[in-house]
Amino acid sequence: MFPNPKRSPRIRYISPMKYASMILLLALSQTSLPAQRLLTVSHSVDNQNRYTFTCTNRDYCPYVVTLDFPTLANAQTDHPIPYTVEVRPGTTKLITVSPVDKSKDIRLNYKTGDRKGCLAPI
Repeated sequence: MFPNPKRSPRIRYISPMKYASMILLLALSQTSLPAQRLLTVSHSVDNQNRYTFTCTNRDYCPYVVTLDFPTLANAQTDHPIPYTVEVRPGTTKLITVSPVDKSKDIRLNYKTGDRKGCLAPI
């Protein structure tokens, strides 16, 4: 019944409130940080109805990006499609799509693919 003086275990006890607050803090720290995409492809339209596609690389290494247009009506591109290019860190202009007949609207649908690495490794 009496504790053994040679063997007195020290048990550290965390109160349920501290335990719950640590779990809550851990959960909030994981969900409150938004995921930042390392590679984004975006487009802008100028006043002549030309679409300029750019790619922003926030990683430390280059990526190979492929841009394809499954639907492209009343439009022409300044590069052959599908267009594949190496994108270094920073912002890179990819392709410009301009209307063939300026009185009609452009119909386009694009898809992108990417992989980490160089286009022509040594």
